[in-house]
Amino acid sequence: GVGPMGVVLPAAAPVSGQQGDRGVSSGVDPVLAFYASRVKQLACLSFWLQACCGLFCVGILVAVGAAIPAGVHYEQFREMCDEGKLEPDVCTVLNRGFENICQAQHLEGAECTRFLNGQPGDGIKDALFSLAALGLAAICFCNAVPLCGYCGARQNSRCMVSCFVEFN
Repeated sequence: GVGPMGVVLPAAAPVSGQQGDRGVSSGVDPVLAFYASRVKQLACLSFWLQACCGLFCVGILVAVGAAIPAGVHYEQFREMCDEGKLEPDVCTVLNRGFENICQAQHLEGAECTRFLNGQPGDGIKDALFSLAALGLAAICFCNAVPLCGYCGARQNSRCMVSCFVEFN
């Protein structure tokens, strides 16, 4: 048959489990099984895409953090960029991030530099590794939605599938 929006549905064949001579078959509605399999496929795809993209971003943060020596603060970072000790692409990306931080705090010029130099901890390296840890936590929490959709499709839970559709 043909379902909503012209989707071709599988033929409605009786499912195993005939009950005696009454001719009543027990089993799963083929339309429901069709859509459940599509939701499971979409949930798996969403899970792996989110996990791979998130791990890629975390890997970049860790790689950049590992390239910066410990205890480097903003002024030292700027000097390393000016002297060519760091890759220009790394400097560009991090400078853009620092500018965004200062704009969010409504700071400019010397005030921004003082703010960035005055951050507690091990400077820039500590901040990058903290962002990487936060990214890992975000991957775990964000992938709860595709897991909810997959489990909902397997258990025929309308609530869990609706959660997946709304939040994904």
